[in-house]
Amino acid sequence: MDTDQQLTLKLFNCSTDLDMIVTLVYAKCDRMERIELWDSMYNLASDMTLSWIVGGDFNVIVEEEEKYGGLPVTLNEVEDFRHCIQTCNLSDLGYRGSIFTWWNGRAADECVFKRLDRCLGNFELQQHADFLQVVKDNWQTDVVANSFMTFNVKLKKLKKVLSQWSKLTYGDFFQNITNLEEVIKAHEALFEADPSNANREELQ
Repeated sequence: MDTDQQLTLKLFNCSTDLDMIVTLVYAKCDRMERIELWDSMYNLASDMTLSWIVGGDFNVIVEEEEKYGGLPVTLNEVEDFRHCIQTCNLSDLGYRGSIFTWWNGRAADECVFKRLDRCLGNFELQQHADFLQVVKDNWQTDVVANSFMTFNVKLKKLKKVLSQWSKLTYGDFFQNITNLEEVIKAHEALFEADPSNANREELQ
């Protein structure tokens, strides 16, 4: 069920015969308008059995620490988002870089930073059927050292193996997202040029 705030796609990995649901989000600035987005996510989560990742600009923070400057945080809109994340059984997948992903472009006292962009995933995404077995098979090591060094070697080995396993299992996910974004932009440009093309299933 797509809306003007989210687009949901089903991806299929031909090499593993696995399906995955991806929801791309661009939320409204207004709290009341975002309720439509939360409702659509509740509906998606109600019968979700596949790996599900939800990412994009949610236009709202989760914690007060995710905003610097500007007016005080409106707790009601924060609670709306928190409730949606919890009810949909999603968790933040994390990322590297600054804790803020948006800046209002102003300086000094008028400067405002927020974390509005994030990726969330459900339990199925993080606990693939083969995941625990991969960890078990690759946790052993022949290194003879103190406990700290041994643990460090195990982690490095496991990190490399899981990275390879993830790409083989799910494919190059972020490249797939980039490709999908390009397709969406192309469809939008085609529609703006000629609205009669809106119902075409593929680009010519």
